[in-house]
Amino acid sequence: VPPGPFVSGYSSRIYNPILPVMSLFAAASLAAVGASDVLELMQVGVHCEAVESLAAEQAEFWRHEGKALHKVATTVNASALGVAEDVDEFLRNQMNPDNTCHAKLYRYQNMLNHLHDDVNLVYSKEKTLVETIQAEEAIVSDLNARIKRALEDAAAKKKQCAETKAEACAQAQTYAGELEELKQIGHSPEHPLALFQATMRRARRTGVAAGLGSSARATLHARRLKASHREYKTCLAETPGAVASLLQLSQEPEEFQASNQQVSEHKFDATVTFGEKECERERERLEKAWREAYMSIEDLLETNTAACEDDSCENAVDAELQTTLPPMHEEQSERIKTIREAQHELVKVRAEMEALEPTLKKVEIATADAQEQCGTLEKGSEYLEEVRDLIKGMKRCPGLAGAAFTIPEFQRTVTVTTLDIMGESVADTDAKLDAACKDAAAEHDREATRAATQTELRGRLIDGIPETNDFQMSLYGICPGCRGVSYQGSADGHLRRCYKPQATVNVKGESKDCQENLGHAVCVIDRSLAERGMGNVDLTFFFGTELPAGEEGILDTGAGFKSHGGLSFGWDCNGDANVDYSSGRRNLGRGGGLGLNHFDRSNTCKNGGEYLPVHWNVLLPSGEYDVTVNFPEYYHQGCTVEGENWCGPETNNKACVVSKKVTVTDGKFTLQGFGHDSGECHSVAKVVIKK
Repeated sequence: VPPGPFVSGYSSRIYNPILPVMSLFAAASLAAVGASDVLELMQVGVHCEAVESLAAEQAEFWRHEGKALHKVATTVNASALGVAEDVDEFLRNQMNPDNTCHAKLYRYQNMLNHLHDDVNLVYSKEKTLVETIQAEEAIVSDLNARIKRALEDAAAKKKQCAETKAEACAQAQTYAGELEELKQIGHSPEHPLALFQATMRRARRTGVAAGLGSSARATLHARRLKASHREYKTCLAETPGAVASLLQLSQEPEEFQASNQQVSEHKFDATVTFGEKECERERERLEKAWREAYMSIEDLLETNTAACEDDSCENAVDAELQTTLPPMHEEQSERIKTIREAQHELVKVRAEMEALEPTLKKVEIATADAQEQCGTLEKGSEYLEEVRDLIKGMKRCPGLAGAAFTIPEFQRTVTVTTLDIMGESVADTDAKLDAACKDAAAEHDREATRAATQTELRGRLIDGIPETNDFQMSLYGICPGCRGVSYQGSADGHLRRCYKPQATVNVKGESKDCQENLGHAVCVIDRSLAERGMGNVDLTFFFGTELPAGEEGILDTGAGFKSHGGLSFGWDCNGDANVDYSSGRRNLGRGGGLGLNHFDRSNTCKNGGEYLPVHWNVLLPSGEYDVTVNFPEYYHQGCTVEGENWCGPETNNKACVVSKKVTVTDGKFTLQGFGHDSGECHSVAKVVIKK
């Protein structure tokens, strides 16, 4: 990875995410550390295998990344195609002439806001990835700079080591010459006369060997040689036929003349400057100076020779690098890995963004057309117009897309004896009222039950709420709208609002100075129109891990029975909703392409060896419904729908899909099966309920 940033000027959206990122990846195939840095490493003698390995790994990764990116693009495009098909189906469904203009407008706005949320989510992911890449690149760049500084410092230190070593070698050579001179001085004889006599002795030995001597001895020798010669000649004359030897004895030997050498006239002035004592002191000073010089120079020579041959300085620099560089290289590798992953994810995110563009455009056009159509309608009542205005304002407030159209339904009042209006906070009082309602509810309604708000009581926005408080204690609602008049003696600085005994439950009957610690909580359940039996019912449930492509519906998660934003549904074990059957969900490869969930895949709903009934329920008003159920696989002779067995043994090992009219009498639609190993009811894939 090059030391500079990979990313600069990322935009929030692009229309061809593959090409720019591919070029980005091509640039990223450079070595993690520049070639000059590797060269410096080699020059200072540091092992750079880690750096070279990192660079090779980088290059190999990006060589294979092209194919991976094409796979990513293909996957994202396929997913985008599915989203586009779903939206097209949604738009076609809104063409029903029975749909009112503002109902269509709400649904368009709802879809549009969901798509906007998707765009914002994708943008947030893109922004996070880009910021991650930029932050990691900055760290990698800093690491490169630190590595470079470490190498430069090491090179400077090694240069200093070399200079110090060269200086030591030069000093050692100088001291070696000086020590040699001192040695020669030290080998001199103590008295010069002895040196002269020794020299003369060597000269005399040399002269005798050559047949030379003093002049007197040379003359005597000549005379003797001459007499011997005459005697030898006489001997030869008396001996006839004698042959001369190698010497031509017939010749007379050459007369030797003495050279008469004289003593040279050269002499030295024998004048003595110092006396005997002074000369002795000079001699002692010379001996001492020589001794000190010899020992000092010998030590200096040894020290400088050792320094000249010592590599510890360079070794210390190398050791420091071996300690400093590996952690930085390791961190660099980890940072680069993070950058790779973020870049790879960025391709997918930007492809998602591109895929959302045409779908978003379609819904925007449909929404604009609906707004134009709705603008020509006659005005309705003030209540309807307020709803219409809010629907038109959804563009300004995307949160309206998540509106749950439910009506609170009065259940009961519950006495609460543990209130402390003056001594506890508003939040604590609200928590006690809400908990009292849940505790009083039936098991299957507990999650959906809540305490009514004071605002709902005041506006009589609760279906079935009593006209007056016929109890002997006040009715309390929770916030919002619960704060009464200011009162400094209370924990929160306010008294509460309530409806005192015999008060009318409306705006006029509300009191603002309530502080009684005994009261009633008003308990409600939020019901959708379908649950209240009003209007049409059109519910489709799937049970796998995801919705099938092109299908709309509710994806059951395997959770226990509870309220899901106005619609209550889920599982229980023999009536106990404290269960989690999510582990039995399977993907679209099962259930004939729909996915499925087992009836208690882990066989936890048992009493000893007895399998207990496992239920899936959805809360519905009593009445008659058109129902289709898909039991997709294996055995289903023990599966029942509202207590009736729809599939016999002859349907085992294949899908059992049955459509019938069903009458709900207890406010719940129920499927029943048993644990997986019971062999009674294997799984469910899809349920459709219409009215």
